[in-house]
Amino acid sequence: MKVKDPFKNLKLDAFEQSIEDAFERGEFKTVDDPNMRKMFQEAAKNSVSLREKKEARVNLRLKADTVSKLRDKASEFGMPYQTLASAVLHQFAIGKFKVKITT
Repeated sequence: MKVKDPFKNLKLDAFEQSIEDAFERGEFKTVDDPNMRKMFQEAAKNSVSLREKKEARVNLRLKADTVSKLRDKASEFGMPYQTLASAVLHQFAIGKFKVKITT
């Protein structure tokens, strides 16, 4: 199976393009100072952390019975059903539990 290039249709803005060009020209250097390296690593980690906190809107088609049961479960926990659905999907996505799918 051929792997698709995720950057094939990537459009860079002017600032991003200037960074890409500088990188290709070899203008970036390795940071040897351990304190500076740690500072840059923390900045990168914080940048990723901020991106992870963003939410994405998702529309799902579910059977009416599934939504009804989800609402019932959510009311048992005293929370909105969308919050429960989001929590369950998140736990699955990070590998906290597995789902066995049968056909």
